[in-house]
Amino acid sequence: KPGNPGPISGQATGVCNGVYTYSVTPVARASSYSWSVPNPTQVVILSGQGTNSITVQFNGFTGTGSIAVLASNNCGSSAVRRLTVTSTPARPGTILTNGPVCEGVPVNYSVQPVQGATGYTWSTSIQNVIVSGQGTNTILAVWPFNIQSNQNVSVFAFNACSNSQVRSQNTSVSVCGNRSTVAQSGSAVVFPNPARDRATLQFESSEQALALISLFDLSGRRLWSSTQAAGMGINRTELDFGSAPSAGVYFVELRIKDAVERIRVIIE
Repeated sequence: KPGNPGPISGQATGVCNGVYTYSVTPVARASSYSWSVPNPTQVVILSGQGTNSITVQFNGFTGTGSIAVLASNNCGSSAVRRLTVTSTPARPGTILTNGPVCEGVPVNYSVQPVQGATGYTWSTSIQNVIVSGQGTNTILAVWPFNIQSNQNVSVFAFNACSNSQVRSQNTSVSVCGNRSTVAQSGSAVVFPNPARDRATLQFESSEQALALISLFDLSGRRLWSSTQAAGMGINRTELDFGSAPSAGVYFVELRIKDAVERIRVIIE
């Protein structure tokens, strides 16, 4: 009879929906292979039965099961080789940053893409830190001033069937440089002011850098944020105040690296 099949190759985690290939190295003296899958109502062998490689369709598979194969010939069959598969995505790996983590300075947090994940949910130890990227494997975050240095960032991967385990990581937030002014002190202006739905923010930068622009209400709650690549010299960008809950006094905040400036704006 044939020898036993070697390890089964193919995706083992996050197999919720989609088509995947599973295979074993050809077995000496084998004339055919018999494959089985978990829960045939949710997992279907599309092609390859009888060979050393199959194509499998997962349709809303939940839980954990086994892809199994045995080799056979006219003299008998081998032992069964199994691969455990699960609908749950693997736990994300180490959370990485793209540079120093400083108060008031945009920083990226990211994880390597997780097989079988369709999205990612991020959280931080304090609110209103994540500026953009929620749902993806990379976020842009800005830690506020005057906070404890020891903070936490967490993420889990998900698909339509289940969530992964959470990956959490401590992050040390430092005070970096001079907080008091933007690249060109006092250069930021919003016009028209008072404004209605839209206005223009103009500011001057002495270098190319990433600018973070946010709108705050008087309680200090961030209503929205966006990023813009600032060039050397005069920069202009349009502000959309349509998301402001009502007419009143607000603050447009401009952050470039470790510098910040706030402009009082009246929205009518």
